[in-house]
Amino acid sequence: MTYTDAEYQLHLSGDGWSRGETDHLMNLAKRFDLRFVVMQDRWNRDKFQERTVEDIKERYYNIANTLLKVLQFYYFIPARSCYIIPSVLVAALMLLLILSRMMIGVYLLYRSIGFITSVINDISDASRFRIYVPEDDWVVSENQAHM
Repeated sequence: MTYTDAEYQLHLSGDGWSRGETDHLMNLAKRFDLRFVVMQDRWNRDKFQERTVEDIKERYYNIANTLLKVLQFYYFIPARSCYIIPSVLVAALMLLLILSRMMIGVYLLYRSIGFITSVINDISDASRFRIYVPEDDWVVSENQAHM
């Protein structure tokens, strides 16, 4: 998540955080994938004042929500939190994947039902013809059984 100088001056300045601290926080967030305990452990205490995990979380989520509101205002993105856009895109892609698999399944089911129907029709057509098998051919006499 990035911001310009103008966005920082207009929306993110204040809250007891300097620009350097905020930049350091955002670099740690990117580097450690929002693992706040690790971010707090790697916090530069020589250059900046001591911050707790709760302070770091609060500042990060305030920045994220503020930037989301700014983007929502400029680009008319309907969202309630900073994670709604990626999660909606992932959900839409998953839905498309599921639907494509379902469509393939429906097509295969349709084809197999058509095949089964044709086999049943062939069997019913064949059952109209009576196949005559003389019973004498099926009877095995005792003389033939001992051969």
